[in-house]
Amino acid sequence: MNYTKLQWWERFQKYYTEFPELGLAIDLSRVNVNNTFFAVVEPKIQKAFAEMDALEKGAIADPDENRMVGHYWLRNPVLAPTPEIRQEIETTFAKIKDFAGRIHSGAVKGTGGEFKNILVIGIGGSALGPQFAAQAPGNPRKDKLKLFFFDSTDPEGVNNTLAAIGKKLDRTLCIVISKSGDTQEIPMRDWVGGRTSGLSAVGLLPAAPQEIDIDGLLAGGRLVDSVTRRKTVKDNPMAQLALAWHVSGNVTATGNMAVLPYKDQLELFLKHLQQLNMESMGGKSPCTKPDVIRRDFLQEFFFGNKASLAENSQEAMSIIVNEANGKTVWLLIALFKRKVGFYANLVNVNTCYQFSVSARKKAVGKLLMLLREIITFSKSNINRSFAVEKLAVPV
Repeated sequence: MNYTKLQWWERFQKYYTEFPELGLAIDLSRVNVNNTFFAVVEPKIQKAFAEMDALEKGAIADPDENRMVGHYWLRNPVLAPTPEIRQEIETTFAKIKDFAGRIHSGAVKGTGGEFKNILVIGIGGSALGPQFAAQAPGNPRKDKLKLFFFDSTDPEGVNNTLAAIGKKLDRTLCIVISKSGDTQEIPMRDWVGGRTSGLSAVGLLPAAPQEIDIDGLLAGGRLVDSVTRRKTVKDNPMAQLALAWHVSGNVTATGNMAVLPYKDQLELFLKHLQQLNMESMGGKSPCTKPDVIRRDFLQEFFFGNKASLAENSQEAMSIIVNEANGKTVWLLIALFKRKVGFYANLVNVNTCYQFSVSARKKAVGKLLMLLREIITFSKSNINRSFAVEKLAVPV
């Protein structure tokens, strides 16, 4: 991509698009796209739009588990395919707000008094959603409660978190979150996947007690859904992002993607995108690479990086947001979730068909069952010894 300064300016004018209703803009001028590329992929584009429309209306997304994908309905329950699902979503959100209100009033409190902390216990999407929901729009000086996480099974990490909570454990609200379909964990509706559960009770329940504007978070996601249903690339940021990814991967899902957030509040966005891409795209997922730069001279760094990449014939796509607040943060998450789904259709990948993840978790379930059988057998045969081969027969 060797252009003169004038040609770069002409490309910028052609491939820079503002989306004022979302408060962001996308610049594809440094990506190797042109009118010929858009014309060639137009049939794939319209097929991807049709398949995403079908999913939103309740089409089966996972052929193995025969389940739908309904995280779109969370931010706009009127789109739910049945009255029962709509009522369930609306009732859940009402309960979350009521619960948060009772915490703030002191009606619900710990054994040591009114809650000062929240401890979220969850791994993967069960932790990333709440972490991001709390960190990005939150303000440590104004947040009602201090947030802690058990986000792994590492004993050292658990001990460090407990040490940080200290003597206020009796004033700490513990929220246990687990979302893995029908595997060995707390049941949740199967139409909300773990990596897309941020705007469900998973993300909103920890956010509401901190007085984070959960209605604003939902509004951001709802607005993205509306804008990204437009059927022309020029008017659709989701399609632009997906096609930039597509062309940069040589239209064969190859290559890497580096994400550089120029705002500290977006640091966890990297981890969220990493899980979203890896779980949705399987082995074909690009990786995300953190490169968090402090606020000083942000614009200089931003434009300097773009110029440096262009000089070395490296493509770069930019997303510019007017403001990093709670609504914008979840707007970006919703945008990238839809982008991944759209891109997956372009390269013929079913983002909801996680056969390896499902198989692994079911295998874990079988091992847990075997472990219980061994424990039961051992308790009924105290003070007796068995060779491993002999022990394997009764269990």
